[in-house]
Amino acid sequence: SDQFTARQYSYAESLGTNGVYTPQMVIDGTTEFLGSDAAQARRSIARAAQVPKANVDLSLIPAADDRKLKLGVRITGPVAAQATGKADVLLAITENGLASNVERGENAGRHLVHRAVVRQLKMLGNMDRRPPSEFTAKAAVSLRANWKRENLRAVVFVQEQSSRKILGAAA
Repeated sequence: SDQFTARQYSYAESLGTNGVYTPQMVIDGTTEFLGSDAAQARRSIARAAQVPKANVDLSLIPAADDRKLKLGVRITGPVAAQATGKADVLLAITENGLASNVERGENAGRHLVHRAVVRQLKMLGNMDRRPPSEFTAKAAVSLRANWKRENLRAVVFVQEQSSRKILGAAA
């Protein structure tokens, strides 16, 4: 997706790296490294888990149409956005169990199974750190026919606009 490529380049700019690559992992919007480095991933995730985050509550709202997903979102707590003081609230719909047959590169000839593939990313709104620092929204997503509902997950996260730092998240 061009949208996801642009997002990856935006991270490269904010993190001061020389470019983008695959597989690249970004933790909490502040640390990037080669995505296949499991030890670095565990260390970075453990460090990020120590940082206080905003409370993000996500609830499923019953929908009459099973091809629709309706969600309620509420964010409270310390949204410690710096610089501009503004943060974006985003919703990602991810799917597990997807696979690809790799034709080129270091994994040529392999069949790879993927987890948490982003199928859709949409902006729910903005918030800032000024009191009351609360955000509520309802979101609706139309599920595509080729998505397997049982493998989908909704992820909401708050991201500081200027630094791209993650201020809170829930799935």
